[in-house]
Amino acid sequence: MSEYNKNVAKKPDLVGQYGKAWFVDTDKQLERIGASKEDDATVVGLVVEAGYAHPLWHNYWIVVVHLREMPDKRETLWYLPGATHEIWIAALDPEQDMDGVISHGEEMRTLSPINFAAQFIASNDAEAADRIIKAAQDIIDGVLNPDTDFRKQWVDRFGNNMVKKEWR
Repeated sequence: MSEYNKNVAKKPDLVGQYGKAWFVDTDKQLERIGASKEDDATVVGLVVEAGYAHPLWHNYWIVVVHLREMPDKRETLWYLPGATHEIWIAALDPEQDMDGVISHGEEMRTLSPINFAAQFIASNDAEAADRIIKAAQDIIDGVLNPDTDFRKQWVDRFGNNMVKKEWR
């Protein structure tokens, strides 16, 4: 197993042959920015360590958000009729201290552009979270790769409704 995040105090929530994953404490992140739970659509977010996925970065942010109307009435862009949830995957800055992100709610620095995004339909938040947790487990088991070179694996699971035509 890789040892990229030796300084992370929290034990991994998921462990696989090729990596580890931690659920991120979104309450601490909201507290840091002065927001409330009602202002956040996050269902679940994980930092996933996958050292095999790319030679220059090894941590990825995988998050699923619900697409229900928010109290602030922010606009939702729809790419899939009837969608209930949206997944985002982004590589994380390899210089960032993951202990601060995972355990203390520090700002997450993602690389741009993000690796993948898609809207999908789930019967409830628990089902949506289970799909993302399964994807994270598949990453750390070496079955699914979060890098952009393997976007087709993600399209096969979640569809291409948010993928630009030149990337399909």
